[in-house]
Amino acid sequence: MKLSLEALKDRSLFLLYLILAIVLGASIYLYFQTKSNAVAQTLRRKDGMATLLVVHEEGKPLFTLMYLYNNQTHRGAVFDIPANYAIISSDRSRFVPISTYFNPKNPQEYAQRVRNILAIADTPFYISMDLDEFSFLVDLLGGVEAFIATNYQAEYHQRAVMLPAGSLILDGAKATEYLIMAQNTSAQSRREELTRRFAGAFVRQMALNSSAIANPLVIDQLINKSTTNMDREALLEFWQAMHRLDKENLIVQKVTGTIRTIDNQQFLFPHYDGRLIREMVTQTQATLANPQEVIIQAWPRRIEIQNGTKNNGLAQRTAQIYESLGYNVVRTSNAETNDVDYTIVIDFSGNLEAAQRVGEVIRTNRIYSFSIPVGSDLDIMENVDIRIVLGRDFDGRYTQELIS
Repeated sequence: MKLSLEALKDRSLFLLYLILAIVLGASIYLYFQTKSNAVAQTLRRKDGMATLLVVHEEGKPLFTLMYLYNNQTHRGAVFDIPANYAIISSDRSRFVPISTYFNPKNPQEYAQRVRNILAIADTPFYISMDLDEFSFLVDLLGGVEAFIATNYQAEYHQRAVMLPAGSLILDGAKATEYLIMAQNTSAQSRREELTRRFAGAFVRQMALNSSAIANPLVIDQLINKSTTNMDREALLEFWQAMHRLDKENLIVQKVTGTIRTIDNQQFLFPHYDGRLIREMVTQTQATLANPQEVIIQAWPRRIEIQNGTKNNGLAQRTAQIYESLGYNVVRTSNAETNDVDYTIVIDFSGNLEAAQRVGEVIRTNRIYSFSIPVGSDLDIMENVDIRIVLGRDFDGRYTQELIS
């Protein structure tokens, strides 16, 4: 029995629709499988992961940290990102604070902007929450350690904020008040230091009590109380990875720069157009990946910088470079003479390799070791592990070959 032409057409259309439905269904399934697997793969990858944590209020970021983790060495680093960090607007017409691009319902663009600042290769994961949601998380973690130098009392949005002086364990409510206090501190350097300390203490607490979070019931609550681009499986794995973090060697960095006022608004402009920040991130990632670097970087490096030239203020400007890279500059001064030709680095600590790392920052290979007997009362030993003496070959950023 022959089928009519109309019946053949109907059967062909049915088969076509069936094939399209199967292809569409398979595509959707593969999309979600790939997305989930990609997240899990990133968390397990040798060079680790980047995660942005944002605490916001009234649609503006109050506290932003970027957490880098290397799954090979289990070492981590934290970068505190100031909300007033200056970037060029999308239309390239003016400077705007990076907080301009924060959307609490979809922090993806904000995460990308922070990624660009730090020059991180991969798109970071993000977890964003408001103050109440953050308070809930802190309570789950058992509080956060903090040191407050003096009693703090203020009114913020018709809310009394009171923090006593001393070493404290902040519960969720007090942790939010600490962030409010930090953001309302007028001095930028003091504000940066408060948030940097809190960032380090918070991540350590995340690692210490991660087992309390890394279970499906709590993860479900966190998903409901935050905005994140991690699915349930990935978020669970994130907290499991936090448990493996080497808490004792956590690196805590801050993003620094120069404060300028534009249209009655304060902006933080990074030194050298952000190149120092990117260099700091590169060095930090190398440290996380190389266990040997852990020993070198952990060595005390209290640095003194002396100006051996007639260029006034050179030591102070060079100190900004080192401080931007996370080094501890304890003193700047003038050298005994102002006609030094070549920049040198002198090591007093007994760790020549650490001194070489210091020299690499300004591209000098004139590194010398000067051992002093324990108990010596020489002035040279006062709180200094490494001394840098700047010479005429230093152009303000790097040493150059001198032309006679």
